[in-house]
Amino acid sequence: MTHFLNKPVSFVDDQVWTVLPDSFSAPYDNKARLYEWLVKKHWYNKFCWGTSPCDYRQFAARSVMQAKGNLLDIGCGGLVHTAAIYSKTKRNVFLLDNSAEMLKRGCSRVTNGRINNNLFFLQANAFDIPFANNSLDSVVSFGTIHLFEEKQRFVHEALRVLKAGGDFHFSTLVTERSFGKKYLTALHKRKEVGAPFTANETVSLFTGKVNAISYTLKGNMLFIKGVK
Repeated sequence: MTHFLNKPVSFVDDQVWTVLPDSFSAPYDNKARLYEWLVKKHWYNKFCWGTSPCDYRQFAARSVMQAKGNLLDIGCGGLVHTAAIYSKTKRNVFLLDNSAEMLKRGCSRVTNGRINNNLFFLQANAFDIPFANNSLDSVVSFGTIHLFEEKQRFVHEALRVLKAGGDFHFSTLVTERSFGKKYLTALHKRKEVGAPFTANETVSLFTGKVNAISYTLKGNMLFIKGVK
């Protein structure tokens, strides 16, 4: 993996790498078990966001399996919805998160203790991705844009590492459904997510930076795809 990166790396454990000077636990690690339990539940997604785990898995599967080349997943977390997908792909996949603990959980889910030579678990900062400009064939990020206050900066950094002609796939929560908007606003007050955006505001983050973009909305979840 090291020849793909523009920063020195070291091992956290047998299958998790880091480019950070000190491997650390992210603030949400203490809530990880509850979060992962919730996001797998159909009732939670239906009631809060007007979606279902099946929607997330289908979008992720299309994003990962319908293209070729090196892929980066930014903010991959513990792979609650994507472990089975990544276990099937033959692509080189770089699974990036700022939490070593979440990467360990994801690694355990997708490999079951086996070494998988095409999956690379990497602790790094999503606002300082350790890849050169225009170096990756695909970039995906599932359920992450809404987490950040600096949404434009996040999108800019994600697209920076994507090759011209490369494909991108993002999903994120937006305010188009009333209950979900109220819930996002409450989470923002608790500083658990960034300022809530509408679908149009979110799509505008990509304006002028890509050659093609399309999107669909289900409940409060916006699914975006396109070509740089």
